Amino acid sequence: MLILVLCFESACFTAIFTLVLRGLGNHTKRGGSMLIAAISGGAAIPTMTGAVATKTGNFHTAVGDSNGFLCSGVGVSRVCQYCQQETA
Repeated sequence: MLILVLCFESACFTAIFTLVLRGLGNHTKRGGSMLIAAISGGAAIPTMTGAVATKTGNFHTAVGDSNGFLCSGVGVSRVCQYCQQETA
């Protein structure tokens, strides 16, 4: 059953990718790289989180995830500031 779900999900990826990048103009390369980074993180982070939870417990996992969200938020805010300066 999981193979069937993943098969249909993979067919949707091309549509999602093109819809996300539509209308970005000069920022298409940056948007594409961020989308790929998000997809890669979605594959790697749960694996690392599971390994940390197995070895140290759930508290350390929550701290690590919180740090990841904090870093992501700072990175997104910096990119947004850069894009606003570039378009102004």
